[in-house]
Amino acid sequence: MTADPQRRELILYACPTGELARQCDGYFDEARRLGPTDAQAYPPHCTLTGFFHRRPSRADEIAASLRHGLDGSTAPEGSVEIVDLQTTPDWVGLELRSPWLETTARSLFADHRLDAGDDPIRFKRDLHLSLAYFADGVRRDLTAHAALARLLVDQGAPAGGELALWERAGRDWSRLT
Repeated sequence: MTADPQRRELILYACPTGELARQCDGYFDEARRLGPTDAQAYPPHCTLTGFFHRRPSRADEIAASLRHGLDGSTAPEGSVEIVDLQTTPDWVGLELRSPWLETTARSLFADHRLDAGDDPIRFKRDLHLSLAYFADGVRRDLTAHAALARLLVDQGAPAGGELALWERAGRDWSRLT
């Protein structure tokens, strides 16, 4: 996809906090030794919306509004449940459940207006946190990554999350809130 200089690409994430954040950091450090995957190119996160595009001035308005709305919007420990550690030949990650994250994400955009040419906000229904994957479609063995996740990630750990708006510009990422 070619970047449109008239539109900025935004997305809302929840980055783990507390014990889950510590476990993800430990996993990512060890996973680099196994051979990093595309997941290690980003901070650990749960995607709450799909990408959406806005004109630069609207993107700045949204970031300012969310900064205000996100003040104190950290999911309390225990409000994010780790449902399962899932592994497939192509992916290793945590299936999550959090009515708090889903409700808060929707409330942040409750008064959001769409201008001509704007993408609608698409809220994610299947919450997850990716630990290992490859986006290029080439199959690689993730067996060692899955075993490492089983060793280092306690599925019963209390979990919370910090909501943040991110921007992608080509291969560069920046946190806006």
